Amino acid sequence: MGTNDFNEDEKPFIDKENNEILPKKIPLSQHKHLKQIFLLFIIYTLMVMSSFLYGLYIPGVFTNYVKIKYPSLSVEEISSKASYYKSFSDGLPYLSMFLLGPLVGVLSDKYGRKPILFGGVVLLVIDMISCYITVRTNNLYYFYFFHSIAGVCNSVAGAAHSFISDLSDESHIPVLYSLLGASLGCGILFGPTTFVFSSKSSIPNLTIYISIAVITSTLLIIPFLKESLEIAKQENKIIVDFKKTSNPFKLIKNLFTQSGAYLSLVILLYVSISYTSQDLLSTYFYYLELVYGWKDGDCGLFFGVLGGVIMIWGVLLIPFLLKFYSERKIISLGFSISIIAHTFFVLSGKSQYLYIVGGVFAAFVPNNISLIQAVISRSTTSELQGTVLTGTVAIGSIASFVGAIVTNDIFMYATSGKAKVYFPQAPYLLNGSIVVITFIGSLLIWKYHKNPNPLRKTKTIN
Repeated sequence: MGTNDFNEDEKPFIDKENNEILPKKIPLSQHKHLKQIFLLFIIYTLMVMSSFLYGLYIPGVFTNYVKIKYPSLSVEEISSKASYYKSFSDGLPYLSMFLLGPLVGVLSDKYGRKPILFGGVVLLVIDMISCYITVRTNNLYYFYFFHSIAGVCNSVAGAAHSFISDLSDESHIPVLYSLLGASLGCGILFGPTTFVFSSKSSIPNLTIYISIAVITSTLLIIPFLKESLEIAKQENKIIVDFKKTSNPFKLIKNLFTQSGAYLSLVILLYVSISYTSQDLLSTYFYYLELVYGWKDGDCGLFFGVLGGVIMIWGVLLIPFLLKFYSERKIISLGFSISIIAHTFFVLSGKSQYLYIVGGVFAAFVPNNISLIQAVISRSTTSELQGTVLTGTVAIGSIASFVGAIVTNDIFMYATSGKAKVYFPQAPYLLNGSIVVITFIGSLLIWKYHKNPNPLRKTKTIN
């Protein structure tokens, strides 16, 4: 075939290393499944919005529980005790995700992404109803049980990433994953902002009512999604059905032993960021309340602003940087930004504005998670996207579980009368040190390991 058989817009380009003729890159604006991906962004935004609105409601549940059960405690003791009870609600869902997430990933690759999205929504609704029952009865067991099971809904993140991967060219994945991080920021913006108003309402438990309404609304949108797995098969992106074990522990073991050193090391970066992010996610409410005397609405407004900053990072800054640098370099940049954030957090005892500035830098972290997922996705064959991406989330969940427990326990001890030095910033100092080590580790990984070429190599995890 001669070159005259192609017009300028149809000419293929040649991969110089492999001398392979590959399809010419298509601009993102011409993505033929862009409407479906945009619909996914809306669903994901609503799920995140309801989750964060609900998440801001939960600390008050524990505070009220402690006030009723221990009426003689001081303000500091109430905060410390509530943090102790909350540590279980923060950690147990991650443990559930660790145990069941890999199996959900296999089911995602077998039956599709839509059932996972639907199941995640149903679990969240049940979780929120159990919390309402706990509020009415002042009995934590209902909430602990169903909230722990609902941790499996974290697999929605893996399903969302797999959905995008199924429908997209490899070159589009970093930007689309960054935009998915931006939709996360959008949900964080609207969820806490709604909490600012609902927390001041005279209607009891209005926040939980709105949370249930928002998450239920996604059930009306999900049916309009096409099953991305079927589309990928029709377009010959997935042509082989792999036989995979359903044993979650074997899946996690095989994810490391059979995926190669490079992918295993990248997954460890994901594990680190999952652990260290818990200092902000698990303690910020009690920290702001204890150190600065902020009210519920103030905490909600703060996190809402962070959601806006996450959107700026994900929609404007990261896609711009991706035009000039690989996602791997931007990941290392993200770790260096996280170091700056933790420095401000450690110094924030002097001023609330230092904490706010630290939060602006920390808003890069969700986008960094998306970029790490992009590297993992591009290094994984199409047939195993759900298994590997959801398995990665599951591995990160055990790190989040440990991080939530450790962070809350350190905060509880550092703010109690048992500590020799009153130092609420202790969790940020410890995790900041881990981020420094992770930053150095990322540089070494990029130095000694190149991206696989072609990136999506065939690899079976049995």
